[in-house]
Amino acid sequence: MWALTRCCIITILFVYSQIHDTNATGDDQFIVAGYLPDYRSYMNINATSLHLTDVMLFSLTPEAVLHYSESSSAGCCLSEEHFTLLRKARSHKHLEQTKSRLRLLITIGGGGRSDGFGNIVTGSSSTKHQFLQGLIKICKENDFDGIDLDFENIQTLGEWRAYLQFLVQASTFLHKHNLLA
Repeated sequence: MWALTRCCIITILFVYSQIHDTNATGDDQFIVAGYLPDYRSYMNINATSLHLTDVMLFSLTPEAVLHYSESSSAGCCLSEEHFTLLRKARSHKHLEQTKSRLRLLITIGGGGRSDGFGNIVTGSSSTKHQFLQGLIKICKENDFDGIDLDFENIQTLGEWRAYLQFLVQASTFLHKHNLLA
């Protein structure tokens, strides 16, 4: 019995020391993310933002991103109202709690909005580059911290492999621009 108790105490101390060290350095933190669909833009997310580290805004279609660099228009299904809502939530959190910054991400694709992803990830290098440039422009113009790529309904193994390769390419590209991926 004493051996079991001693083992439990040592385990608790080890776990405590790991938690304490992690909190002291600030290297690892929990991410508490909220997902804001475009159809919920009527909500006041300021109060909720106080409890979040990240908010992901749902969503743009891949085609809207591909052509964003040409038109500077978000297209389906977001508007300036959505971007303003998130910027206000970030400002609210900053005014209430200066210790952390609310990170804003935008989802590309997702439920019913993934059409076109297959053509991009299996397309030419110029198509991929145009798409990545659109991502950068959207993030910079709207003060987003990163991207959530959500390719649903992958049709073939080839699309799946191309998507995985593209994620690596996109992540590297976005990180060079100090964006989360």
